[in-house]
Amino acid sequence: MADSLTLTGAKERLERLRSQLSNMRDQAKHATRVGSESLIVIAGGAAAGALQNKMPFLPGTQIPTAAAVGVGLIAAGMSGWLEDQGDNAAFLGAGMLAALAAKETDKLLSAA
Repeated sequence: MADSLTLTGAKERLERLRSQLSNMRDQAKHATRVGSESLIVIAGGAAAGALQNKMPFLPGTQIPTAAAVGVGLIAAGMSGWLEDQGDNAAFLGAGMLAALAAKETDKLLSAA
């Protein structure tokens, strides 16, 4: 009888270890995904800065180029046109818009 309890205990311990390993794997996947998405947003901010420097407005308008591109990327990501890369396009566009929002907010607060 003692042998069966030991075997049962070992099986339970093995199952707990498998569960812990699965949880750790899920946490690692989550951390990798969040880190990757954050880098894409940062890249969007950098791209907005480059566009603002090289071509601040769409030709013949007062529409910021980075805003138009950012909105376009988000729309493309939401539409499904880009399939597996839609989320990445939306994150890139969001980064572009965030950079513009920061710049405009700074200008408004500095003027006050």
